[in-house]
Amino acid sequence: MASSLFDIPEIFGCLIGKPFRLAARGPDEYDCWGLLAAGLWLGWQIAVPAYVEGYDADGVIEADARRFVRQEHKTWRRVPDRSAIRAGDAVTTSNEGRLHVGLLIAPRAVLHTRSGSGSGWEPLDSIFWRHRAKRIYRHERLAGHAVAPRA
Repeated sequence: MASSLFDIPEIFGCLIGKPFRLAARGPDEYDCWGLLAAGLWLGWQIAVPAYVEGYDADGVIEADARRFVRQEHKTWRRVPDRSAIRAGDAVTTSNEGRLHVGLLIAPRAVLHTRSGSGSGWEPLDSIFWRHRAKRIYRHERLAGHAVAPRA
């Protein structure tokens, strides 16, 4: 069963409202990558590396983000056409050299967390994401055809 607004699958409810902590991988606190990893596991049983190295006091520095992209380039495929995005895709942004990532848990709803607000979801066209979302990626296990999150 999903909520009426944006059809958010209930399976992700346990990830909403968790505090933000840098390099946290759950289950009680998350940073943005930890939350993405938890969401991919809950929704699609896809495990991704923890990646807790490369952090400084403010987050993931861009050089480490580039290294991550190089390491993961065979696992993630860029989605060049925004009209083709779907649940399970990762949305990335960079602000002042810091990487941020969220997970689409419904066609236009992004699950993410950040300092000061904790975890939650926002529409992809919200003020936060509208101008910041730079690239969208799809895990290789979700390539080819749409795969709904498990119930």
